[in-house]
Amino acid sequence: MGFMSFLFPLFAVLIWSINVVNKASTDVIDPATISFYRWLLAFIVLMPFVLAWVLRNRVIVLYNRGRGLIIALLEMVLYQSPVYIFTTLSLHGKEYSLIV
Repeated sequence: MGFMSFLFPLFAVLIWSINVVNKASTDVIDPATISFYRWLLAFIVLMPFVLAWVLRNRVIVLYNRGRGLIIALLEMVLYQSPVYIFTTLSLHGKEYSLIV
């Protein structure tokens, strides 16, 4: 097995370990705000790498935009929004971080 087969899982674990900062800051910052800035940072970091491909294959991207919208709605709106609303109404951030 190559070196990259070990590097990518390690990189994924390092990214998920950053979530400790998010869990510790939920008492100070609203979870929806944390999520917004996380997605904004991911957009800014990934855009230089994917912009050329998206422009080259814009016909395919535009053809599949409905599927992308459905996936975004299912993941972001129908799952994360109720979780954030629930945590702001009934649980403190530290209690929620123990559950998740």
